Amino acid sequence: MDTAHVRAEEALRRDATLEAVAFAAQRFLEDPDWGRAVDQVLQRLGEATAVSRVYLYENGEVDGELGTTLRAQWIASGQRAVVEIGEQLGFRDLDRWQPVRA
Repeated sequence: MDTAHVRAEEALRRDATLEAVAFAAQRFLEDPDWGRAVDQVLQRLGEATAVSRVYLYENGEVDGELGTTLRAQWIASGQRAVVEIGEQLGFRDLDRWQPVRA
């Protein structure tokens, strides 16, 4: 592939990603219940960025320690889920995960 073709592909991907982010903002502003819009938003983001999976995790306390819980996901056609909704992941061994204090 020549440089011009690569740059054109990158520009298309960038534009699609920006459109997906704008779509997300619009959907979340229109509906105060983010749960009703999240599936469409994750799908748009996944397709725009040409990935096979998009996950939405919520950070919080899991068994008394910092952890995260899968709240929503989008899986591309032909792919299979590797994590289930509600599955919890711990961060006990990751020193970089520190609570943010205002």
